Amino acid sequence: MTDWIVTSSVLIVVVAALRYLLRGKISLRLQYALWAIVLLRLLLPVQLGQTPFSVLNAVTEREELRITVAEPFFYIGETPDLAPPVVEDDTLTEAERTAQEKQLYLEYLEEMARYATPVSLSTVLYGIWLVGAAGTAAVFFVSNFRFARRLRRSSRTTELPCGTLPVYVSPLVETPCLFGLLRPAVYVTEDVLADHIALGHVLLHEETHYRHGDHLWAALRGLCLALHWYNPLVWLAASLSRRDSELACDEGTLQRLGEGERTAYGKTLIALTCGRRRPLLAATTMTDSKGSLRERITLIARRPKTAACAFVAALLVVTVAAGCTFTGGRQPFDEDFPVAYLPATPVDAQVLSSAKTYVIAHAAILNELAGEADFITEASLHSVAVSPNGDTGNALCLYDVVYYFSCEDLPRLEALSASEEFAEKWQAEGTNGSAPVPNPFHTGFFRAEIIAPCSEPGVDEGRGTIPVTYKDSWQLPDAVIDSAAEFVEERADAIQMLVAAPDFITEGEITCLEPVDTASVSETLHICLYYLDYRLRLRIPDAVNMSLDGMIYQEDDGSVWLVEPDTGSTRVLVMEYRVEEGRWSRVGLLDTRQIAEEYGDDYNRAAVEFYESVRNKG
Repeated sequence: MTDWIVTSSVLIVVVAALRYLLRGKISLRLQYALWAIVLLRLLLPVQLGQTPFSVLNAVTEREELRITVAEPFFYIGETPDLAPPVVEDDTLTEAERTAQEKQLYLEYLEEMARYATPVSLSTVLYGIWLVGAAGTAAVFFVSNFRFARRLRRSSRTTELPCGTLPVYVSPLVETPCLFGLLRPAVYVTEDVLADHIALGHVLLHEETHYRHGDHLWAALRGLCLALHWYNPLVWLAASLSRRDSELACDEGTLQRLGEGERTAYGKTLIALTCGRRRPLLAATTMTDSKGSLRERITLIARRPKTAACAFVAALLVVTVAAGCTFTGGRQPFDEDFPVAYLPATPVDAQVLSSAKTYVIAHAAILNELAGEADFITEASLHSVAVSPNGDTGNALCLYDVVYYFSCEDLPRLEALSASEEFAEKWQAEGTNGSAPVPNPFHTGFFRAEIIAPCSEPGVDEGRGTIPVTYKDSWQLPDAVIDSAAEFVEERADAIQMLVAAPDFITEGEITCLEPVDTASVSETLHICLYYLDYRLRLRIPDAVNMSLDGMIYQEDDGSVWLVEPDTGSTRVLVMEYRVEEGRWSRVGLLDTRQIAEEYGDDYNRAAVEFYESVRNKG
């Protein structure tokens, strides 16, 4: 919405300046027509493409639709008397101080959110705009509805000719006017009806208003004022365009009356102009202020003629101004920069938007440091999941985000990400999360924790009967991790049924989940393989039969774990990925011994034939 305000305000200033500079040098009807481009800009809330000469390129960076750690929140409800945290330890380095401040600020936000609902400043401003727009629109509608009803009750018909328009006499109007959106009509006073010369001027004047469509433009002006009630430049534009509609109407009327009526028409105008203008009344009254009347009489007496150079200059300036204000600035890291979401696990729209905003900010800094707009061409989100440190009971949560940058120069990408310049720019950026951490084993992958609204407050994060964790989950798609965790849960359930102890196993841990190879079945289908090892933590190992077939016990830091022995066979998780749908699904499990016996080291053929066999059985 900021873009809409800026571009429309700039265009109003340009047209108003042209009106002042070319006054008396161009046709008054052309001067009035210039406001049509402003009207269109005020009614069009979007930009038509992106250009390097848009005025938005000269404006500071646009406000992003994101939640940042520095964005102020208004809390609805009773909140505790807490002060924002301040780190006073002088022994900390700048990086340590920044990290601690972000952590304390997050804890502060979470504590506040326990008692009340946080509402961002943008939400508050949008609510204020909506109330103001509704109020202004209501005043516009009610005032015109009441005026129309009073006119119907007080007016009487006449047989006066005014083109196709009916003419009424009403004591309610202070000056003759054209009023009505669907059924426009001319309303005159008793004094005008008694003066035949003035009556002729008035009827021709109001018929010219009708020919110009001013009764429609008046209604559209009211709509613009309702949408932009907060902008004083829009009210100025409405006043100036209304004044120019009268100037254009005077010019058109005199053209039809003839030069001999110029003086008489001016006298009629002086005699009839009285009362006060009501900005939200959609009537083309002849009432005007003293300044406006002076301008109208001056231009009637001067007889302005359009100079060719002034005409060309006006069209050129307006064309350039329209091109600069109807288009958006180039934002390669906002709408144009592609960020794909690969996992099949659904993610709340607000969370996904926050994750993409974070990734875009990271890419923007790297491209700036590289000095190349296309150093990073695209990004892909591989995982968006609630962080173990996140609190789903609050309005704000921490999410683990894993993403990959497509870059031709990966060593340079790694060097830029580890540079001090990047750290300084990232700290100044103030994004909605911690600094990105590169994957030491896979160049191009990064992990971060972001702050976003909780997608499902209060939801238990356990996947099934036991919680299953995987500490290195950040380099893999969620669907792969979920499928591996489901297998671990199935094994845990089977073992607990054997020992007849539901609480025998307390948790599971995936100790290895590494990509092996990828086989392409077609251009839109890939079979992905992952080595899978796991272990199960026990609560009461001494109370059960210790001779579980194919399992051994292992102690680690005082805990007892159940693991599968190394018999030369490692499980291989087989996953299907459909490119067109962006969907992952689990096919099944193989083991390295089975693959070696039947296929040697040809994992691709093993995966494809296994996939075909499962599909045929299904």
